[in-house]
Amino acid sequence: MGVPTWVIIPVMAYYLYAEPGPKTPYYNSMRLFRQKIYGEWNHPFDEIKELNFYKEVYPDRKHKPVKTKKVKELENRVQIK
Repeated sequence: MGVPTWVIIPVMAYYLYAEPGPKTPYYNSMRLFRQKIYGEWNHPFDEIKELNFYKEVYPDRKHKPVKTKKVKELENRVQIK
C-alpha cells in the first residue's frame, strides 16, 4: 500500500522478517527495528529515538549527519546518548 510503517521485531522473528537488515523484500515502505538480545528492547527503541531526533533536526536529509558541535549540543538537550 506504500504507507511508511515501522515494525519492532523480536529476536525470534516471524518468517516474513527473517532476513537480516532494516528492510523486508515483501513490503518496500516498511522499516524494521530489530531486538538484538532476547528480552532487551532498549536497542530498537534507541534506534527509533535517534531516527526521530535527526528527522526533527534535519527534516530534508535522508541520512544521519556527521555529529557536529551543534548536533552534540542538541543531543545533550534532548538526552539522546
